[in-house]
Amino acid sequence: MHTQNLKGIILMIAAATSIAALYTSMKFVTISVNSNQAVFFYKLTVLIFLLPWIFYKDGIKAIYTPNFALHFYRSIFSTAGSLTLMYALKSLRLIDVTILTQLEQMLWLVMGAFFFNEKLNLAKILAIIIGLTGGLIIIKPELIHNTLFADKIDIPEFNTAYIFIAATIACWSINSFLIKVLGNKKATNRAQLFYVMSFASLFSYFVAFVDWDTTTFLNFEIYRPTGFNSIFNVHIQKQQIIGIAVASICYLSHSVFFFNALRYGEMTVIAPFVYFKLIFAGILGYILFNETPKMTISYLGYALIIFAGLLLITSQYKAHKKAQKLALEAEDVVL
Repeated sequence: MHTQNLKGIILMIAAATSIAALYTSMKFVTISVNSNQAVFFYKLTVLIFLLPWIFYKDGIKAIYTPNFALHFYRSIFSTAGSLTLMYALKSLRLIDVTILTQLEQMLWLVMGAFFFNEKLNLAKILAIIIGLTGGLIIIKPELIHNTLFADKIDIPEFNTAYIFIAATIACWSINSFLIKVLGNKKATNRAQLFYVMSFASLFSYFVAFVDWDTTTFLNFEIYRPTGFNSIFNVHIQKQQIIGIAVASICYLSHSVFFFNALRYGEMTVIAPFVYFKLIFAGILGYILFNETPKMTISYLGYALIIFAGLLLITSQYKAHKKAQKLALEAEDVVL
C-alpha cells in the first residue's frame, strides 16, 4: 500500500476514534449535568483551547471579516445542532446516535441539488433511499421485524428522542451549507472557528442559565426570560469537568486528524475508515453504559447506512476522475 495512503488511513481511524470518544464523553457528562449547561461548558472550553492558535500569528487581524452576519447565522445552527445532539445522547444508545448522524450526508445531496446546482445521479438517489431505509430500521426495528416475521403487525410507540436526531441532522446540514458559502467568500478557518465558538458560547449560555416561563400573547403561548442563574451555582463534579475537557480535546483532535487524513490519503481509500467510529462507539457504549443494539435487525440498518455512504463516496470519486480526464483532454486540444 502506498505510504501516503497508509498515513491517511491511520489518521482517519484516529479521527473516527476521536469522534466516538467525543460522543461518549458528552453522554457521560449529561448523565448528571443539564444538557444545555453541558453544551455551554463544552463550547466555552473549546474556544479557550483555540484562542492561542487563532491569534498567535496575525493577532486581531485573524478574525477580521466582512461576513459577520453569515458567521452569526452559522453559529445559531451549529449551537442548535449541539443542543439537540446532547438530548439525543442522553436518551438514545451511543451507537444509534453515532450512525444516524451520518445521514447528514444524504441531506447534503438534496441541498447541493437545490442551492449549488449539483446533479442528483442514480447513485446519489440510491444512496438517499438506502440511507433513509437504514435509518428507519434503526429507529423502528420492531416494525420491520414484525412486518417480515410476525403474523400480526404491531406499530410500536415512537421514541420522541429521535426527533432530536432529525433536528441535529437538519441543523448541521445548514451549518455545512453556510461553511461552504463562507469558504466561497474566502473566510479563513481561524475566523470561522472564532466566531462559531464565541457565538455558540453566548447562545448556549442563554439557553442554559436563563430561567424561562410562558406567557400568553394574542392567544399564543410564548416563552419569556424571568431571571438569570450564575455559572458558579452549577454543582458540577470533578468527573464532569474532566469529561468536558476530554470532549473538547477530542473535538480538536478530530479536526486535526481528519484534515491531515484528507491531505495525505486518496479519498476513496481513506473515507471508508470513517465508519470505524461506529465500531468504537459500539464498544464504548457497551463497556461504559451497558448498551447493545435494540434488536438483531438493527445491524441491517447500520449496514445500509454504511453502504449508502460508501456508494456516495464511490460515485463522487468517479465523477471527480471523469472531470479530471475531460479537463486533460480539453488541455490537449488547446495545445
